[in-house]
Amino acid sequence: MNFLKFLKGLFINAKGIRNDANVERRFNRRGVHSFSSARERALSDICRARMLLEAQVNESGGNSNSSSRDTLCDIIPTLGELISKRTGESEVYWKAEENAYYKIKNPAAKAALKHSSSEDWVYEHVIHNILFPETAYELIGVTRHYGELRLILKQANVSSESLPSDQDVDRYLRDELGLVPEDRYWYGNDVLAVTDVGSRGDNVLVDDCGHLFFIDPLIRLKKSALEVIEWLVGPVSQ
Repeated sequence: MNFLKFLKGLFINAKGIRNDANVERRFNRRGVHSFSSARERALSDICRARMLLEAQVNESGGNSNSSSRDTLCDIIPTLGELISKRTGESEVYWKAEENAYYKIKNPAAKAALKHSSSEDWVYEHVIHNILFPETAYELIGVTRHYGELRLILKQANVSSESLPSDQDVDRYLRDELGLVPEDRYWYGNDVLAVTDVGSRGDNVLVDDCGHLFFIDPLIRLKKSALEVIEWLVGPVSQ
């Protein structure tokens, strides 16, 4: 991937289609992350992603194939205890003193299943944060491992260990997100679909008040990431 070309592509304007007021209502009701709106959070996430990616490209002298410095090796000792070696997209670390998980994500993993392009992956966590603000990711850094880029993401721990019913998950996806079943595994709308949200795993938890927490669902894009974001929260192009 040519990352100088990629960076230019990040600033291409995407045309929004619809502002989903339901997303805004959920975000304000929960009052999470000290942001006044889902759009404000998205703008902050996008700016940070661009800044960190540009810094990584500058460090490598604009050469996306550079492997002279494996910066991930410097970061791993600070992330806590490794609890899950990568089997899909991420390696997961637990840092007890912060009550949080750190994930080293390979952005190329499952790209075909998610229909994401080389210009989408840096925004995937932004879409997660809009849909599932209760389990929002913080992008800590963009780093390099054996010449390949990795994302370092932080996610606060969810204290509940209870699992919701399939009916609870179905109701939430339909009523709160406006997603409908597309087949046995996916819920979707015109611009995206989500999966890995069944009650048989531990990817969705529920607290004593009935609030659902979607930890790391797989999100498939039907448009570019920026178009999906603008469809959800309104214009974000700068």
